[in-house]
Amino acid sequence: RVLIFHYITRDQYKKFENLIIQLNKNFQIISPNEFKEIINGNKKIYNDSILISFDDGYKSQFKASKILDKYKIKAIFFITLNFVKLKSKKKVKQFLKNNLGVGKFFHKDFLNIKNMNFSDVNNLLKSGHKVGAHTFNHSDLSKVTLREQKKEIVQYKKFFYKQFNSRDIKNFAFTFGGVKNLNHSSINIALNSYNFVHTGIRGNNYNNKQKLIFRDNCDLHLSCREIFFFLNGFGDFYYAFKRHNLNKIL
Repeated sequence: RVLIFHYITRDQYKKFENLIIQLNKNFQIISPNEFKEIINGNKKIYNDSILISFDDGYKSQFKASKILDKYKIKAIFFITLNFVKLKSKKKVKQFLKNNLGVGKFFHKDFLNIKNMNFSDVNNLLKSGHKVGAHTFNHSDLSKVTLREQKKEIVQYKKFFYKQFNSRDIKNFAFTFGGVKNLNHSSINIALNSYNFVHTGIRGNNYNNKQKLIFRDNCDLHLSCREIFFFLNGFGDFYYAFKRHNLNKIL
């Protein structure tokens, strides 16, 4: 399974670390490179395994990476480029509200919910983590033109190469990520541009023979027991119709 984390508030770092400890005890936490080898059929899997991912590019995620480094865990950070480019506090707040849908809550904990900067992203890469594409503007790709879809998905790679001097960007994650936010053209463009395309639809990727990846949202407002309920598959039946609808799009 692939986990998605978003921002982490000031009072959730301890809970995040405790969750990482529990995940380490109950699952095999794999790296993005191991995940690639498993999905491609080049590496066998013997235990229930977890890949950790983060969406959007919040400052708190960079702080959380230090916890992952402590336990020698590597993750994928899906970065929204025009978010991490912002330097003005006012523009960051506007982006949080208008593009990322973060409510008024960020005013209470802005230091953790604000954006990473390019230096943070470079440090993630130097630490051995992977960066994935998450569009320029966090647009709902099902609601924009084909030309805009190509810009948000394909042009991202060119900017990434130029800014970070790295061609190691093999993963793309849909913004919002539900079935209603996916359509045939955006999926097709993403599948032709990246090795793996990540959704926000819950599910087990064991025996997944396609490049389209299911991910489980990991909400730190939930208890560890509730999070493990989903990770052990007890909620999968509820999401079965979403996976069925996704297959219809494919």
